[in-house]
Amino acid sequence: MLSFSKTRSCVQWTTSYLAGSLNRARPLSSSNNIINIVPFNNSNTFIRSFTSCASSRTSNNSRRINNSSQLFTHLSANNAPSSLFFNSSSSSHYTTSASAASTAHQQQQVDNSQQHGKGQTNNNSQQQSSSSSFNLLNYKKTLLLLLSGLSLAAYIKMFPDSEAALYARIFMRFQRAIRTALLVSINYKMLARTPLTDPSYPAKEKICQKDSAVKILELCLTNGGLYVKAGQYIASLNHILPLEYTKTLEVLQDQAPWRQYDDIAVVFKDDLGHYPEFYFKEFEKTPIAAASLAQVHRAWTRDNDEVAVKIQYPDLQANFESDVFTHKILLKMINYAFPDFEFNWIADEMRNVLVKEMDFVQEADNADRTARDLRDNPDVHIPKIFRDYSSRRILTTEFIHGCKVNSVEKIRALGLREKDVAQKLLEIASEQIFIHGFVHVDPHAGNILVRRHPDNPKMPQIVLLDHGLYRELDDQFRQNFCHLYKNLVLCNNEKVKKYSALLGIENYQLFSTIVLMRRFETASVGLGTKLSKEDLHKMMDDAMEKMKEINQLMKSMPRHLLLILRNNNLIRSINMDLGSPINRFSIMARYATRGINSKIEQGGFSMRRMVSRIKEKVSFEARLRGYEFYYWLMAISLRIMLRLGLFSPEKQ
Repeated sequence: MLSFSKTRSCVQWTTSYLAGSLNRARPLSSSNNIINIVPFNNSNTFIRSFTSCASSRTSNNSRRINNSSQLFTHLSANNAPSSLFFNSSSSSHYTTSASAASTAHQQQQVDNSQQHGKGQTNNNSQQQSSSSSFNLLNYKKTLLLLLSGLSLAAYIKMFPDSEAALYARIFMRFQRAIRTALLVSINYKMLARTPLTDPSYPAKEKICQKDSAVKILELCLTNGGLYVKAGQYIASLNHILPLEYTKTLEVLQDQAPWRQYDDIAVVFKDDLGHYPEFYFKEFEKTPIAAASLAQVHRAWTRDNDEVAVKIQYPDLQANFESDVFTHKILLKMINYAFPDFEFNWIADEMRNVLVKEMDFVQEADNADRTARDLRDNPDVHIPKIFRDYSSRRILTTEFIHGCKVNSVEKIRALGLREKDVAQKLLEIASEQIFIHGFVHVDPHAGNILVRRHPDNPKMPQIVLLDHGLYRELDDQFRQNFCHLYKNLVLCNNEKVKKYSALLGIENYQLFSTIVLMRRFETASVGLGTKLSKEDLHKMMDDAMEKMKEINQLMKSMPRHLLLILRNNNLIRSINMDLGSPINRFSIMARYATRGINSKIEQGGFSMRRMVSRIKEKVSFEARLRGYEFYYWLMAISLRIMLRLGLFSPEKQ
């Protein structure tokens, strides 16, 4: 049995160790809460020290006694004497102390149980407090982000030419384009849920097309620049696309969004050194037209010359690369959705072409050369260039009074006929392609005016504007294309195949269909004046089935041919707006024959060459007029049969 002295030493050591553990667990700065690891001489010393420590540890552990007075009261309630611990007066006190300690321990367990319930309540309070702190933190983060966004917006507003402003514009333009593409896709996905045989399908299709066209128009008007250029080309595809698209987007040809005078005046200051008022006696601050790359103002020089001043948008070049990048992304998205539609190369080709179009000095040079090429043609006029008031972003030309080439009502108001306008325009375009090899590849309606001929007011004169996009053909290429087109119209398949190969075209049948917008397999397809709706639908169905082949053909096609096709499509579009009053194929075929003979003329005079030229021309005209008479006779016969009821197209 242990002696009292050993027991006391053991208890003192244990008490000291526990007190030291508490000190080491949480060092406290207040001297009142420090427990000294020394042997206790009496119980009061231990109680004071222990209750002080218990009080200091309340906030960290809810199971500990959080009020020192509670322990002291508890011990007193159990008649514990002040010397119940470690009193050396007699050994009987140890037994009393042990009994009291046992009772105190049991009561402490009860208190601890109660305290545990309070601890759970404290935990709930702490969780609520933590949740409140978390919400407050989120609020602060949201407020910080909001303030950061407002600060960035203010900075972009104050410094629109900064790099941050540039990236902000790029992002906004990009997200608008992606959003529009997704919305148009959703429109057609919703339309696809309606069966083609459903009686309501045509009406739903028109609504879908109109809504999609409006969305595309909004995108073009908001983003401007290259988006307007793309919208202009879509508007010209009236021989392929529904009227809902072409009529909605045709406003982009000369009514694109325009900039305030202060914005374009800066371009004058940067490029020429002074504001417009320095150079012009009068300068109208409101533009008379706005297109994809620039807007046009009317002005008068100090010599009283009435001029049209074309001014490039100040942010066009800054947005150029990002717009081309966005178009690449859109084409990749289309390619992902429709694997056969792989036209990603279009973006690179468009970039190469538009870089030249943004240089107005190059445009002025193109205009001067076109004026020289067409100087012997009295039916065309090229406005005079005023070089002193021009730069890379400013082009000043002679002002022309006239109307748009496809404005039927205004043409009639001038006392002119649509057929004469269409024929003169097509002859000019054909002369550029087949004779001179210097081709205007952007002849949409907004770039062409019509006025009364100065020498013959009853006949039209065509005015060519906007000479930014041209393509020069080498002589060998021009000659091969002349032979190709001539034989396309005459349906000489062997020679069509031969000259297609010389131009780098392998699938000559598909290429011929694209050029003529007729099914090449049909006999004598090249001379019809109009394309029926049935033929158009059939051709479009065939095109969808052969989309992969068309893509490969267009991708491998020489860029000269690609831009010639663009020229043909735009002229065809204008011809359709005028009611298709002329036979495009016969006119172009005649100029193709002249282009072939132009090489003979360059070789000087020779009786043999002259006889060969006359023989070829007579033979060609005889065949051409024979085909024309045949189709005219067939058309008259069909009309007579329809009137007599001998023929019903519904039964065929």
